[in-house]
Amino acid sequence: MSRGRTLAWPSCALLALSLGCPSADDAAEEGADSTGTDEAETTETDTTDTGTETAEDSSGSSETDSSSESSEAESESESESTTGELPAEPFCSSGGWDPGRTVALVVNFGDDELSLLHADGTTTALDTAGASSLTAGGAGEFVYYGYRTGPGTYVNRTVDRDTGTQIWELDSSWWPVNPAYVHPSGRVAVGAYPDRNAESSSWIALSPEGMALTGVEPRLVQSVARDDGWVLTAGLTDVDWRRWDGSQTLDPTYFTLFDTGGAVTSADGSIRYPAKVDGVFSFVREEPNAPEVFPVPEAQALEDMGWFIDRFDFAGDWFMATAYDGQSEDKAGFLVTPEGGVIDVSDLPTPEGLELFDFDANEDAIDDQGRLFRMFRDGGSAWVWMYEPAVDLGGPGQPLGAPITEAVSGRLESRAPGVVSLWVSSGGGDWTGAPAEALAGPSLQVIYAPDGDTESVYLPYGGEPDPNGFSFNNGRFGADGKCVAHPPVDDLEGNWLIHDFALDETVTVARPGFVIWL
Repeated sequence: MSRGRTLAWPSCALLALSLGCPSADDAAEEGADSTGTDEAETTETDTTDTGTETAEDSSGSSETDSSSESSEAESESESESTTGELPAEPFCSSGGWDPGRTVALVVNFGDDELSLLHADGTTTALDTAGASSLTAGGAGEFVYYGYRTGPGTYVNRTVDRDTGTQIWELDSSWWPVNPAYVHPSGRVAVGAYPDRNAESSSWIALSPEGMALTGVEPRLVQSVARDDGWVLTAGLTDVDWRRWDGSQTLDPTYFTLFDTGGAVTSADGSIRYPAKVDGVFSFVREEPNAPEVFPVPEAQALEDMGWFIDRFDFAGDWFMATAYDGQSEDKAGFLVTPEGGVIDVSDLPTPEGLELFDFDANEDAIDDQGRLFRMFRDGGSAWVWMYEPAVDLGGPGQPLGAPITEAVSGRLESRAPGVVSLWVSSGGGDWTGAPAEALAGPSLQVIYAPDGDTESVYLPYGGEPDPNGFSFNNGRFGADGKCVAHPPVDDLEGNWLIHDFALDETVTVARPGFVIWL
């Protein structure tokens, strides 16, 4: 679920999670000549050996002969001890990929290394000789990455998603530092600075034909997936579509930030937002020049009576509006279906012996299946409960995940299909008699509850996790929500783990670095 707001320009710390942040050592680096190769270094697992087998020479080519076996074995042993590489192991079997399919990138920002991660657990290391400040992305059959090689020299390269073979390379004087968005055709949009001393960046468009300046000022490009020439962009105060080369701008039909609270963008280049249309509170789902309006007259009637429509939620093609009466403190909720139907979810059945938990203003969440998640508690603990109002409006809900206790505020959100996360940001409150399995105080759990599943699998994290700086943000879910990639809880610098919710299996990634699903 996404909140009703326009996405802000991310900080450098968050950009590291999104693939692109200047290295702290860049200013001290001298220029390095990187010519690149068409061959990628492939890391494979030999099950008869004791570790990951890597065949390479100093130039990056894959050559092995009997006279060098001893030195290579020594090199392998040293590599394993310094990089933490592990034997490859298949992961996320629920994804159903072919073994050689590249399903993620592994980015080691500390060493400026980038690898393709295949479904069988093997990795292909891409050529980043002399690199610093990596940024990368992928779509379709393409993976793009850019980096700095020296003062004023930057490389932009696109390779085949599965083999790592170079498709095209473009040198530029622009410094690519922000997340890259790749079109399935291989086109790329990436934030870049004209030089190291520039105070602001612009989005540049890259293709085999060269580089084009888009004219988009510092703002976040949300999607380049469209085939009609439009690129969806979002800034601090607005959202619009731009032509690939920046020659034309198109504003959403009804969007007004300060009247409606923001817009939510989608990977397909469409947007969803609340608006007043002909005087009636509505949700809008819009493609370029093609808005669909979903009126919610029930919410408008309450606003006419002095209520506030104070929350807007979006999940796929489902919408939800929450209204609040400041005098009586009553609340009402309206779920809007993809077809435009309105379901009043104000009076869903309360589980026996429980009461609503005033958790961050009793915030509900919805997912892209139209399911609603709500918090309830007794004297000792609280749970997430799931309802399916579009299927059975009066039907009882079901508890999910682990109970929490000593909790005051936090966030309940739908993160991926069939997945909801519960983050407790601050502890305290009046709790007595919590069960032994309850997570006390600040915690983060990710709950997997697919269609028709009455049980849930959850990953609890103690301490004080921050979902914006941890692993449950910006696409850490793969295989339509069936798997999640995350760093070890007790070692955020360690090799990442991939957990298969459907099979309840966890595998450690062979190479160190951030895992980014493609």
